[in-house]
Amino acid sequence: MVLKALLAVVIVLVIAALMITTETGRKYAEFLKEKVGDAVSLITKFWQPTGEGFTFTLTTDIGTFQGQNYKVANSSLSASGIYDYIKIGNQVINLKEGKKVKMFVDNMKGNFEITNAGSVKITGDSDYIEIGDITFSGQTRVEAELVPDEFSLTDLAQGKIVLSSVTGDIRRGEKDQASLYGNKVEINGFAGELKLSEDGSVTLSGSAVSIKTDKFTWI
Repeated sequence: MVLKALLAVVIVLVIAALMITTETGRKYAEFLKEKVGDAVSLITKFWQPTGEGFTFTLTTDIGTFQGQNYKVANSSLSASGIYDYIKIGNQVINLKEGKKVKMFVDNMKGNFEITNAGSVKITGDSDYIEIGDITFSGQTRVEAELVPDEFSLTDLAQGKIVLSSVTGDIRRGEKDQASLYGNKVEINGFAGELKLSEDGSVTLSGSAVSIKTDKFTWI
């Protein structure tokens, strides 16, 4: 048994040496590399976020996320701003024009969108909703659009987030940090929070399996 194991190790080392030192070996190694890369891409496409990987924080502005649309499940949204409309079930909530309102939607399943104009739109179902001092309990349909002063979307999980132009800072854990200037960023296997603060900054924080930019790759 020991001799078989040693023989297997020798064979693997010989094959590795041939891949490194011969033209044919190098071509075959490149072929394997491409196939492995295709397999990883396929896995990422159908991967369901689990919160595993490394932690990171991306700080930028709302413009970075304009046009983004996320399907959410079991997410919670807290948002404050001027609402264009709010519809709960079949009931349209009448709001004083120009009045800022706070809204909380718990355990939401549906769509969350930041439009090209910078407004936030939500469409989905929730089992608990607060609009100012008014509460709605039980599985309820909710539709709303607002120009936000601030918001927090928690328990956001996405297999892939692609941001075409990012200007800001990104940090991985406590060690790695980079500045971005109009760079494309691809985040795979994300689980965490998207937050707009009163100062206008937006942070995407949580965990990811990999982050790729046109400057570097973190895995």
